[in-house]
Amino acid sequence: MYGLNFQSLWYDELHTMVQADPGRSLQEFFRYSICCDQHPPLHYLLSRYSFEWLGYNAFVARLISVVAGTLGIYVVFLLGKELKNSQVGLIASALTCVNYFHLYYSQEARSYAMLFLFSAMAFLYTTYLIKTPNFRHGVKWGIVNAVLLYTHYYGLFVFGSQLLVLGMYWAYSNHGYKKMLLKSTALGLVLSIVLFLPWIQQVVGMVELKSYWIPEIQIRFLYDYFFMYFGYSSPILYAIVMLLVVYLSSKINSIKAFEIHLKNRDPEFLALLIFVSIGISVYIIPYIYSSIRVPILYSRYTIGALPFILLAAAFAIYSIQHKRIRYLLFLGLLGYSLIDVVVLKKYYFTPTKTDYRGVVAYLNQANENRVPVINEVTTNEVDYYERKFGMTGIVTYGSRASVLSFGAQPSSFWLVKRQFEREQDLLPEQKIAEVYRAVFKKDFISLSLVFYKQKEESNGPSTQLEAVVDKEGVIQ
Repeated sequence: MYGLNFQSLWYDELHTMVQADPGRSLQEFFRYSICCDQHPPLHYLLSRYSFEWLGYNAFVARLISVVAGTLGIYVVFLLGKELKNSQVGLIASALTCVNYFHLYYSQEARSYAMLFLFSAMAFLYTTYLIKTPNFRHGVKWGIVNAVLLYTHYYGLFVFGSQLLVLGMYWAYSNHGYKKMLLKSTALGLVLSIVLFLPWIQQVVGMVELKSYWIPEIQIRFLYDYFFMYFGYSSPILYAIVMLLVVYLSSKINSIKAFEIHLKNRDPEFLALLIFVSIGISVYIIPYIYSSIRVPILYSRYTIGALPFILLAAAFAIYSIQHKRIRYLLFLGLLGYSLIDVVVLKKYYFTPTKTDYRGVVAYLNQANENRVPVINEVTTNEVDYYERKFGMTGIVTYGSRASVLSFGAQPSSFWLVKRQFEREQDLLPEQKIAEVYRAVFKKDFISLSLVFYKQKEESNGPSTQLEAVVDKEGVIQ
């Protein structure tokens, strides 16, 4: 909760604000979700009703992720407890508390904290189903997976990994257990499909896409993703990788006798199967698909795998026989992770997200004469701050060169642009340079605000803008 509204909403979060706007009718909400959005509707629906009950603002938008992230910590504890004992659960949940990636997305108005939560919860109910296959567990498993699928399309990969694990137990178990497991799983599977059926057509549409915004996947993507998971901290990354190596090395003998472990329903072997199946379903399959068809693999989409990475690390820490070394390693990793977030990264005190709020708030003060504004960074689909600060009607979305096509060219205008020019921005800048001169620039996080005046007026008398420039101490 601390610092929840410290940073501006960035582009994707602004999209949530517009999509979940309580001023929209439900009919318009679903029409837009079906025609124009790339994500299932659950997070948007929760946001919409939260806005109606608690207020339409950034704090409430991010509050959903805070709740999901907090519940995710508890579910990781329960899963560790089911797969081993309370100590493993506590270690894994403690590592989750200080994990940079989990913390970051638990304070973002998007669905990724929910994806973390329901991925862990889905495998928790998979564990219940394998330990005691019955219709009650089958129904709960089916409902949780339907919720997972409505949270994010990558839930399909997590769902597939569960079916892979359940299939292994079905194939290598005795007849009585096999029969009950099949019935319970089939019930849950049918329930998931029926509940998700209204959105199946959207999944088909996503599969048929021939292009997507995600760039080509590099072969070193796994290293890059793990680096992001642990806050771009090499010491933490190397410690986690070492623990994962220890964990997998300790399970070599288990793999050799996998049939015995499956028949005995050994929880520790189930943990290994979960870890491996998640690796296959969340990383390998999307990578192959991305390589041969359309790139779909992206770091934040894989947050559903993070609970199981942290659980594997917890297993490795718990397996250390020497009690003092075990505690030193655990507390050292926990303490350094906390220091990395709070002290080194100054997470709660250093803004890092694109500062749309700062730009619009500044314009609201400096642009009393309602000079036209060109926003070439976002589209009108993310106009939350413009509406919030009463700037609707003066913002045009598109290239800076569009000012030249206005019916009557304004004597001056503001430009919201990326802080670092791209190659495709050079030609529009050359075009407007024939008519306008940039007389003022102020930088924000990832953005710049530039004021242009027609060349023949650039040397005219002082304006309100120049007074603001003096006050801000910005050199023209």
